[in-house]
Amino acid sequence: MGNSKLRTLAIGGVAALGLLASACGSSSSATATSGAGSGSATHASSGTSGSGYASGYGSSSGSGASSSSASTTVKLASASGVGKVLVDSSGYTLYLFEKDAHKTPTCTGACNKVWPPLLASKAVAGSGVKASLLGTVKDPNGKTQVTYHGWPLYTFSGDTKPGQAKGEGLAAFGSKWWAVSAAGTAAAPSSASSSSSSGSSSGGGWGG
Repeated sequence: MGNSKLRTLAIGGVAALGLLASACGSSSSATATSGAGSGSATHASSGTSGSGYASGYGSSSGSGASSSSASTTVKLASASGVGKVLVDSSGYTLYLFEKDAHKTPTCTGACNKVWPPLLASKAVAGSGVKASLLGTVKDPNGKTQVTYHGWPLYTFSGDTKPGQAKGEGLAAFGSKWWAVSAAGTAAAPSSASSSSSSGSSSGGGWGG
């Protein structure tokens, strides 16, 4: 009788140890699975944090006027190499595109990534700007783009801070780009930018 009880106790102890080991294994597996899931989420999140344009111009820190707003202010301010020109509400230089000769936006797709359009349902005239020259037009994507003296307005992704006009006189996407004067024409470069003065002066009458 004594031996039978001992065998029963021994069998019960072995069973208890088996259950304990199984529980520990399940807990470890759950922890490992949780850790793997957490790592994957972090990796996926970090993978979407890239920035910059494939074109090589500018980056996400540069001008980015492609997001539409209810209204925006267009004003006059000094920009390096071109003097007083039109700028957006953040102080970034605004440009006209020669190819938009018929007052219709022609910069789309990849062009818009380098030259973001100034989008807003309404434009307000700031200091030095003629309210009568401000207007809007529908771009090829159906969005409302601000115009000045009939010219659709754009910013340049290569301008990384207010006061720059790195897009002045550049030939890209089939035509040239110029900063815009208060009169609504291509702004002539200042004396410091004599290298492009002949090209700018020849285009000074656009928008007339």
